[in-house]
Amino acid sequence: MISFFVNPDDSSIPAVFGSLGDNAIGVIGESVVAANLDGNWVGSLTEVANDDGYWLKVFSGTDFETQGSPSGSISYALNSGNNLISYPYAIAQNIDALSGSGLFGIAGEGVAAINVNGSWFGSLETLEGGSGYWFVATEAFDFSYNEPSSDE
Repeated sequence: MISFFVNPDDSSIPAVFGSLGDNAIGVIGESVVAANLDGNWVGSLTEVANDDGYWLKVFSGTDFETQGSPSGSISYALNSGNNLISYPYAIAQNIDALSGSGLFGIAGEGVAAINVNGSWFGSLETLEGGSGYWFVATEAFDFSYNEPSSDE
């Protein structure tokens, strides 16, 4: 699962993922998808956004980097239920920095945490720049991460 804490100069799917060539299978977002068919990207996902999270599917592991301007603080309108969102900072942040109000749980790639009375329990302890996360909300609400400090 990935996200973009920088705003690419060209956010179109071919521009962002073209460097992966035939190794890229596709990209899945919340209710959108793009598939790489012999170098042609097709589907309802046409460009990346810095507030969304994505599943990047590749044939074999590879390094993937993007260049652009830092996105910084983002306000998210979370729906009740599952929300695939970004983590908009390059600096990691402990999950305890999140306000638990309205959040039932968070899942990342191979890690998850559940909110029990305002405390987080599980294998997800740190939010990482460049990663996407499923936020499970008990109600619709607006959300923003606390800005991390470099000493976290």
